[in-house]
Amino acid sequence: MTTTRNTKQKEVILSEIKKLYTHPTAKELHEIIKKKMPQIGFATIYRNLESLKNSGEINEIRSKTNKNQTRYDGQTHSHIHLICKECGKIEDLETEKIKIEFKNSETFQIDRDSIEISGVCKDCITKNN
Repeated sequence: MTTTRNTKQKEVILSEIKKLYTHPTAKELHEIIKKKMPQIGFATIYRNLESLKNSGEINEIRSKTNKNQTRYDGQTHSHIHLICKECGKIEDLETEKIKIEFKNSETFQIDRDSIEISGVCKDCITKNN
């Protein structure tokens, strides 16, 4: 059985990603965390993101709409991602706002849901007008 260690680096990474609603890339998160831990390397960030993803503590977002960037989400509850096809920005839409309810059927057990809706964000609409 493999055990994972809770290191100070992992705690800081998890804490920071849970505060963010910007769905950062590993590189963006590295830049944020370097301000608190200047010695932390990119490989440490990436390795811990993989560990946190595998343990279900964060979600990984890979979307063709989002310019094939891998982004990370500290919000693991059910919600929808609105992805801007112009700038790649991701916004969360809480499922309560649109009253979607996920239930397991008799033939399929849901363990994680992920819904993405692509379009153009307000900033890009304003910029293009």
